[in-house]
Amino acid sequence: MGSKRNGNACGPLLLAAFVASAVLAGPGAASASAAPVHCGDKIKTDTKLTSNLDNCPSNGVVIAADHVTLDLNGHRIDGNGKMTGHCPNICDVGIVDAHRNGVTVKGGTVRQFGLGTLAFKTRHLRMHRLTARHNRFSGVVIVASTRAVLDEVVTTLDGLNTDQSGMAAFDTDHLLLRDSTLKANGDIGLYDENLNDSRLVGNTFSRNHEAGILLNGDGNLVAHNRFLHNGDGVGMGGDDNVLRRNLVTHSTGLGFGAQGGKHNVVAHNRVRDAEIGITVASYGAVADTLVRGNYIRASAQDGLRVRAVRKSLKRTRVRRNHVFGSGADGIDVGSASTTLIGNRSNGNSDLGIEAVRGVTDGGGNSARGNGDPRECTHVSCG
Repeated sequence: MGSKRNGNACGPLLLAAFVASAVLAGPGAASASAAPVHCGDKIKTDTKLTSNLDNCPSNGVVIAADHVTLDLNGHRIDGNGKMTGHCPNICDVGIVDAHRNGVTVKGGTVRQFGLGTLAFKTRHLRMHRLTARHNRFSGVVIVASTRAVLDEVVTTLDGLNTDQSGMAAFDTDHLLLRDSTLKANGDIGLYDENLNDSRLVGNTFSRNHEAGILLNGDGNLVAHNRFLHNGDGVGMGGDDNVLRRNLVTHSTGLGFGAQGGKHNVVAHNRVRDAEIGITVASYGAVADTLVRGNYIRASAQDGLRVRAVRKSLKRTRVRRNHVFGSGADGIDVGSASTTLIGNRSNGNSDLGIEAVRGVTDGGGNSARGNGDPRECTHVSCG
């Protein structure tokens, strides 16, 4: 991944340490849930809150059976904002779902815990219309789980003093995150390690100062999302990922970055007012990246950049992108293993296409009205 992730490794490591200390002892013994529900209760049957749970000294609610629905019914589960000392089991979590199958959590707010929610070794978790806010670390954490569906979930103002993400996923697969909002969290909207074969669709990531998403897994689809006023929009590692039909505006860093992995696709996205619109940069080894059909406008530096940085960069294809109004080059290619086909790059402050000697000119590129009258180097431009 890119330099931002490498420069901020302490954040994810701190969260991972918290999760490990919480789950090593397992979920503990189950008992029947009480009515009404109190802080720390373990529920074994479908449960609907009838009032808020305020100032919980450790956990809020622990799911203690499979196929249980916890309906917050518009209420909140509220911690006391203080970290509990050493405990033998999981502590300081608003909602705990460990080793369970088919759990549903919906309809309320979890706030002021160490973690808002924790799912550990779960299957078929469903979160619906749940808000996590003002938690010390992340609002939603999913670990070693499969086939979770999260829709209309909000994480906001989580991890502000610990440099943490709104949502974090570790060693998890077949996650569906849709129609959700990850806003103004400590560093990243969604951070993951080994999130695989998952879909992130129709979400809004805004005002996360490091990035909307840092994606570190294989076979994921990121589509139809909005990335507004983040640091980077998406930083991507891993293999066989697709970033398609997303909107990025006003990023202080990158719109999209393919910074590690092979066979990744960045296609038909719109990027406006980023520092650099789209970059393919080999912080890890990068091969067979396709950048196709993107619309990039008003980048402060280059609109689209391809550069070898630390590792090898091979066989990048830059095809039919439209780049306008960049503060430097429209398309800047520093890797001779790149092929350029049918790109249009107009009205940029420097060159339309600046390419190094040895690139493959696939034809059909055009550049007009750029600051450098040559328009292009080492490719023909109509």
